[in-house]
Amino acid sequence: MRARWAVVMCLACVVAGRGATAAETAGDRLTVLNAQSVLRYRMAYRTPVLVTASGDVKTPVVGREPRPMTAFRDAPPAAGWDAPGYNDADWSRGRAPVEVPMWTRYNRGGLLIANTGNILCVRGKFVVADPADVKDLRVSVTYAGGAVVRVNGREIARGHLPAGALGPDICAERYPDDVFLDGEGYLTIDMKKEKERLARRIRRLGDVAVPPGVLRKGLNVVAVELRRSAVSEALLTAKRRRMPVSSRIWGWRRSKSRRSRARP
Repeated sequence: MRARWAVVMCLACVVAGRGATAAETAGDRLTVLNAQSVLRYRMAYRTPVLVTASGDVKTPVVGREPRPMTAFRDAPPAAGWDAPGYNDADWSRGRAPVEVPMWTRYNRGGLLIANTGNILCVRGKFVVADPADVKDLRVSVTYAGGAVVRVNGREIARGHLPAGALGPDICAERYPDDVFLDGEGYLTIDMKKEKERLARRIRRLGDVAVPPGVLRKGLNVVAVELRRSAVSEALLTAKRRRMPVSSRIWGWRRSKSRRSRARP
C-alpha cells in the first residue's frame, strides 16, 4: 500500500521581508514554495520489506513454491544532492503534491509493488537577494512514512525516523494496522468512506523554523528525503472486500462506448 511509504509531499516556506522572490504575497509575508512551485524529485527503489507483530523486519516470501523475494536495489542520489550546487537536470520534474496512484492498493501484489519505493528525494528552489532581509523563514511538510528536511544541505527537522545517520535500509516508523484495516478486519479500499483512516496515514512537520545563517545569497534549496515504512505482515493476509463495481468495470464501459460510437 503506497501510503505505507509516502502518499503526499508538499513544501511551504514563509518569509518576512523583501529579500526573496515569491509566488504569493500576504502583507509583509511571502510564500516562497507552495503547491504551484516546480519541484525536482528522484526515487530509489529497493526490495520490499515486511514488519511482523513483534517488530522484526524481513523479506517477503513469494511464488507458488514459497521463497524469499529476489533482492534488488537502486542506488540513491550521490552525496550532496541536497546542496544548491547539485545538478538535478536529469531528475523528474513536477508540482506538489508528489504522490502515487491509488490502483496499486487492492491486493497482495499491489502492497509489495508499492513498497519498492525506498527513498524519495525532493528539491525545491528559491532565490534570496539578501539573507539579512529574511526573517522568520519556516518550512512545512506533509508526508507519509518518514521525512528529513534540509535547507542548503543542513538538516533542520526530521519526523518518524531514528536519530543519526540514515543508511539505505532504514525505514520510517511503522503504522498501526488499524490505519489500513477496518473494524471487521478488512483491508480498506473505499477512500470516500474511510476518510478518517486515510487522514491518519498522513504525517506532518509544521512551521519548522530555519536557523539564522543557513540561507545564502542567490539560489537556495529546500530538500526533503522521504523514507518508506515497512508493510505490516498482517496486511498481506487481511480479508479483502471486492473492489467497487465502478472501479472494476470503468475500462470496460469506456471501451464499450467507443465501440458504440464507431458503429455506422
